[in-house]
Amino acid sequence: MSSSQLLDTQEAYQVFADRIGLDVRLAKAVAKVGFVYPTLVQAQCLPLAMQGKDLLVHAKTGSGKTAAYSLPTIQKILESKERKTGKSSKAAAAAASAGVKAVILVPTRELCAQVYEQIVSFLYFCQDKISVVGLSSETPEVQRVWLRENPDILIATPARLAVHLKSGALTLNEALDTLVIDEADLVLSFGGEDDIREIVDYIPKTVQTMLMSATLSEDLESLKKLVLHNPVRLKLELGSTDGKLRQFYLPVLEEDKDLYLYSLIQLGLITGKTIFFVNTTESCYHLKLFLEQFGVKAAVLNGELPMDSRRHILKQFNKGIFDFIICTDESAGIDAEEEEVEEVEEEVEEEEEEEEESEEEEVEEEDRGNLLFGEDEP
Repeated sequence: MSSSQLLDTQEAYQVFADRIGLDVRLAKAVAKVGFVYPTLVQAQCLPLAMQGKDLLVHAKTGSGKTAAYSLPTIQKILESKERKTGKSSKAAAAAASAGVKAVILVPTRELCAQVYEQIVSFLYFCQDKISVVGLSSETPEVQRVWLRENPDILIATPARLAVHLKSGALTLNEALDTLVIDEADLVLSFGGEDDIREIVDYIPKTVQTMLMSATLSEDLESLKKLVLHNPVRLKLELGSTDGKLRQFYLPVLEEDKDLYLYSLIQLGLITGKTIFFVNTTESCYHLKLFLEQFGVKAAVLNGELPMDSRRHILKQFNKGIFDFIICTDESAGIDAEEEEVEEVEEEVEEEEEEEEESEEEEVEEEDRGNLLFGEDEP
C-alpha cells in the first residue's frame, strides 16, 4: 500500500492542528519531524482523544497510530500542568502532580524504544515540561532508579511493568489519567493478557484508555471489556496492499531448499531488502554460513541476541549495509523478556529475604541488649 493512501490530504497538518486546538509547541514539533498531512488514523483519532474519549482503533501497522495517541497524551499532560501551576505555587503544583500520568504498553522492547524516540521528537519544544522513560534494554537496577523520579510518561512491556508494580518499585496513583495499549493484538499473542489483568488492579478506574490494534479478534474483545469504558470504535479500512504484493510458494525437498534460495538470489528473482524466516536459531546460522560461501552478505536476527545488537542490525539493514536478514519468529525477543522478568523477580525476592534477615538480626540485638540491662521478665 502506498504511503499517499494513508494520508488525509484535505488540509495540511498545521491547519489541522490549529483547527483541533493542538498545542503550538506540538504543532511546531510535528512540522520539525516532517509531517505535511495527517494520516487518516490521526485525522480521526486526535479530535476524539483530545475530548477524553476511550478509543478502540483498528488500523494497519504503519498507518500513524503512534502519533495518533502520543500527541493527545502529551497535550493533556501539558494542559494539566499549566492548570495546576496557574492555581498554586510551582512547588505546590509539582507536589500535586507527582506521579506517572500516562502509561503506554507495547508488545516488545524494540517497539518500546521506537515509541520512546518518537515521543521524544514530539517533546522537542517542551522537553523541560514533560519527562518520558522507556523501559527497554536497561538493567532492572537502572530502571528502578528511573522509576523513583516518577516520569510523566512511562513506556514498557506488560511483563516488565507488572514486575515493577508487584515489587513496589513503581506506584500508580490518581495522577495517572491515560493508558495506551499499542499493537494490542501482538500484546495478546505474546501472552500479555495476564500481565494486563494484574496491571489493571493498580490503575485508577477513571483513566482514559486507547487500544490500538492492527487486527480484531475475540481475545481483543475480552481485553476491550477489561480496560475500556464506552469506547468510540474506529475501524479504518485502509486497504491491505497497493495491488503489487503477490504470494508464491515453491514445494521443494528439504535438502534442496538452500540451493533453490541461492538460485533465486543469483537469477535476480529476489531483489531489494529481504527477510528470510526460518524455524530455529540453528537454521538461521546454517543459512547465513551457506550464503556467505557464495559471497552473499546476510545478518542473523533472533531472540538470543541482546536487544542492543538486534537494534544495531536493524539500523544497518535500513541503511542498506546489507540486504538480507535471516530471522525466526522468536526475533521479537519475547523469550529474552521473560528471562529478564524472572531475573527481576528473583532480585526482588532476594532483597525481601535480606530485609527480613536484617530485621531478625535487629530483634536479636535488642533481645541481647535487654538481657544485659536486666530488662527481661522476672
